[in-house]
Amino acid sequence: MDGDTQAGGFTPLKGRVVRLADLPLSAAQEGEQSFRASLTPSTLGMEGVVGGWYRVAAGKSNHLDMHPDKDEFYFIHRGRATMLMAGERTPMAAGDTVFVPHGVEHQILDVSPDEDLELFYFFADAQPPFPVRDASRYPVVTFAPAEEG
Repeated sequence: MDGDTQAGGFTPLKGRVVRLADLPLSAAQEGEQSFRASLTPSTLGMEGVVGGWYRVAAGKSNHLDMHPDKDEFYFIHRGRATMLMAGERTPMAAGDTVFVPHGVEHQILDVSPDEDLELFYFFADAQPPFPVRDASRYPVVTFAPAEEG
């Protein structure tokens, strides 16, 4: 057995720090939204986990969204807004953690007019069975490389 292999035959992942400044910045909606994906298979060396930094500009909203096979979590870093989830509106602000179960429609609305909303998002594989949804109801938002500002 080599030095990295544990009893049971698996090799543990090595920890790492992913620096925000090293990640490409992507933007959508004419710069009203931007994100940097920091937790990906390429940065972590594992599947099933995706996450990163996300920003919605002051006074703006993001698109209606739903993930049929992923649970989503937000940790609000800066700003305040309203979360529309399964038709209910809930205020959220810096320090709040939000859980959006798979199959639940959600949207960030009413971002403060004075401050961008910045959050960390995290997707985790949901447990089957997954609900069946009409994907055509959810607009596709294309993110493109953004200029550093």
